[in-house]
Amino acid sequence: MSPDIPFSVFKSASHDPFINLSIEEYLLNHHIFDSNILFLYRNRPCVVIGRFQNPWKECRPDYLKKNNIPLLRRISGGGAVYHDKGNLNFSIITKKNNRQVDKYFNLVQECIARVGFKTECENKNSLLVAGYKVSGSAFRVTSKRCLHHGTLLVAANLPNLRRYLTPSFSHEQCRGGISSVRSNVENLNYFNTSVTMSGIIKIFSSVFSGKEGMKTGNILSVINYKDMKSYIVKNKSYEWIYGNTPECEIHLPLEIGENHRADCLMSLYKGRIRNIIVPGLPDFSEVLLASLRNIPFDLSIIEYTVKKMRKRNKYGKIPVALINNITTIEESR
Repeated sequence: MSPDIPFSVFKSASHDPFINLSIEEYLLNHHIFDSNILFLYRNRPCVVIGRFQNPWKECRPDYLKKNNIPLLRRISGGGAVYHDKGNLNFSIITKKNNRQVDKYFNLVQECIARVGFKTECENKNSLLVAGYKVSGSAFRVTSKRCLHHGTLLVAANLPNLRRYLTPSFSHEQCRGGISSVRSNVENLNYFNTSVTMSGIIKIFSSVFSGKEGMKTGNILSVINYKDMKSYIVKNKSYEWIYGNTPECEIHLPLEIGENHRADCLMSLYKGRIRNIIVPGLPDFSEVLLASLRNIPFDLSIIEYTVKKMRKRNKYGKIPVALINNITTIEESR
């Protein structure tokens, strides 16, 4: 099967997820090629959540920071995913009037078939091999162009995938945002150890370009890095990653006194604390809220504040440096 309109195929020489997601967004928003585009890239370990998701329901942001795993928010919907160099990311970018979702899914299925696997499509965005999910897709449509991007598990670190996609809170503890649908996943090289990343990339290039042996171009030789700077800055910002979190409520158990735990209800707006209720303790709630109102939701800040209140029985001012560390942690990566 060949595409009706052949694709120009590019790959990224960078494994920086902030750069690669910025390239993807740049290609969607700027018409620099007359042809359709297939953009292939691999990232260093990171977690990427969907446009309308709540990070605390999808992963443990504090745990990611401790392990130097970046958290990103993409421009499309869908669920949270883990990336590493064993995962191939493909981005299909076309003019709006060229959009053929089923056709492009068929091309991805053909790529997988060429290494010996028959796939079935589930829920219009997942591809399964022998009942295991190996690929997931998400979509973004603008007034002029369309993005269909997805992941393909070739040789990813699945223990890390499960570890880093463990949420901070259960659905009962945290309400708000689109929740990921958990699936049983597997790598292609689990079914056939001869499958390699380089081989898969060559197949994608041949199938989408319609030319056997077609080599991929380096996208950074076509796009000026300076042109993407604003996208990179945005993708690293606290306001994009956390500030786009839908309004939510989190039930957070707190040690508020000697052998005294309370279930604190925190309301968040744009990732910042808007209201706090500790049932039966209105005075404590009021003082805690005065300390934390409009502060980015972060367990280290909350624990610091409560500890100060217990020790002094009064409001303990939060160091500005601690707050700044939370809001700029992604920008510094």
